[in-house]
Amino acid sequence: MSAHGTIGVLGAGEVGQAVADKAVRHGHDVLIGNSRGPRTLEALVGRLGPKARAVKAEEAAKPELAAPGS
Repeated sequence: MSAHGTIGVLGAGEVGQAVADKAVRHGHDVLIGNSRGPRTLEALVGRLGPKARAVKAEEAAKPELAAPGS
């Protein structure tokens, strides 16, 4: 039994996208941020669905668990 929480992903490269995708599929909310800003992540969060949200990198680094993934 696992608790669902919020996971922050820093970077939207292959690893960051894989971590975010897996987290969303397992029921977690995901904050994904990069150095270029949330607007550059709109297509990605659209693919990930409603549990994903694009944020500034600083915000993605503050949730319960932050996963590096550039």
